Amino acid sequence: RMERTRIGFLSALDENTPYMIPLEEASILINTGKSYINVLRASQTFGDASQVGAILTDRRLEGGGSGTIAALDADIRLSSTYSIDGQWLAAHTAEPDDSLETAGLEGIDFDNGKHTVAFDGESYWGHAFITRLRRRARSWSSMLNYSEVSPSYRTESGYDPLMDYRDLSLWNGYNIYPSSGLFERITPQVYMSRRWAFDGALRFENLNASLNGRIRAAQTSFNLTYHTGAESYAGRTYENLWNVQANTYSRFMDQLGVGLYARYGKSIARRARVAGDETAFSVNLDLKPIDRLTIEPNLDYQRSTHPETGAELYSGFITRTRFQLQANRQMSVRLVVQYNDFRKTWDVDPLLTYRLSSFSVFYIGSTYDYSDYPVGPNDETNFKMTSRQFFMKLQYLFQT
Repeated sequence: RMERTRIGFLSALDENTPYMIPLEEASILINTGKSYINVLRASQTFGDASQVGAILTDRRLEGGGSGTIAALDADIRLSSTYSIDGQWLAAHTAEPDDSLETAGLEGIDFDNGKHTVAFDGESYWGHAFITRLRRRARSWSSMLNYSEVSPSYRTESGYDPLMDYRDLSLWNGYNIYPSSGLFERITPQVYMSRRWAFDGALRFENLNASLNGRIRAAQTSFNLTYHTGAESYAGRTYENLWNVQANTYSRFMDQLGVGLYARYGKSIARRARVAGDETAFSVNLDLKPIDRLTIEPNLDYQRSTHPETGAELYSGFITRTRFQLQANRQMSVRLVVQYNDFRKTWDVDPLLTYRLSSFSVFYIGSTYDYSDYPVGPNDETNFKMTSRQFFMKLQYLFQT
């Protein structure tokens, strides 16, 4: 860091590389062995909190193949109220030449048949573009967004699971601040979005109307939303999709916070290829039984049924609890435990943090994944560890 200029460089060896192949409606993930990654980032601030920057990323697979991205970005303050930001990316992909890695994916192509998913040594360019015009003010705020990802865009050093789309969206919100009464703030909002492919085919269109606010009691916030739209999926267009949802969060005291969420409507059950009647709810708590310990349990549940027969299309829940203990000013311990009923898996993630100073920190942690493998004539539950990782990180600030 030199006055208003910042430069960062990261180099890494990945011994078990996930290779993501983005498609129009989903993505394919393949493990391809070792790879070498380099990332160079530079940014410059100027004026009143404006910034321009550039990034270059490169991933080289040990068995052949690479992914390189060059990008420019900017966040420009036009005035105290208006700003514009965006990122412009060019991507070059050189596929591995090993068809055994993609066995079973023969015949799948993209970019109007110009390229195949199979690893056959193809090389091609793609691009992506993201920009937003924002208005931020005490009363009226607004955002106009346009983005596109070309059919041949891939980011091997990042994460973009879909390609071949253009997005246009507009959001408006207006804050009302009553001088007295129950409500501290009321914010009606409208959000409209539309996505289509590069050939002009509609992917989805949405219209959301919502009401947010804060209440002068128990630090309570709330949201009420009505959503309607249509979506094309797996060669079929689903019309008249809708849902209503409500959520609220209250902090009754320093030791207790409660959040509730509920949703009902018609949405796509993607495996069944049906627009089902969906019900969802979640409950989360913020508990602080003693001064240095926080416990955050959370439960999410979803269920969908066939609109005509009432048959269950899917149902399940995910429960997650986060424990955080601040032993002293320097040391803290975190434990995250999660159970996924849809996949029948447990995840256990402990982390120890030791803060040497404000910007110098040492981390040590691990991850444990367990999956349910039924055994025996009655398919008794038999959870087995499927992966385990250990990691350490030292972040140290040198000052001159």
